[in-house]
Amino acid sequence: RFCAPWGIDFKKKTILYLISHPELSAHKIGINNFDSGRIEKHLKNGWIIYKTKLFEQGLQAYEVEQSVLDWLRNECDLQMFLLPKQMPQAGHTETVDASEIELVTIWAKVEELSKVKR
Repeated sequence: RFCAPWGIDFKKKTILYLISHPELSAHKIGINNFDSGRIEKHLKNGWIIYKTKLFEQGLQAYEVEQSVLDWLRNECDLQMFLLPKQMPQAGHTETVDASEIELVTIWAKVEELSKVKR
């Protein structure tokens, strides 16, 4: 995870993002390095940015993202919502049903966990 030529570079600035897709009725949490262009791929596929948070290092963003996903899956009992074919740009495993939880609720958890992980 720290030296692969693809994916997240945990030593670089990284953005944690929360996005939503009205037509698919889905929310997605994710991370990407500041200069990767990953968010733009989602925007081209109909996703809308709700909020983003910049971390100085990717590992911090990754830990918050994973903690939020754990919270969504285990405490909120929200399972992966979209199928791979619904997200040609990848990322379906970090999606939830938008009718089951509000963006503001997810973001509050991001903020809470960000304070713990810093």
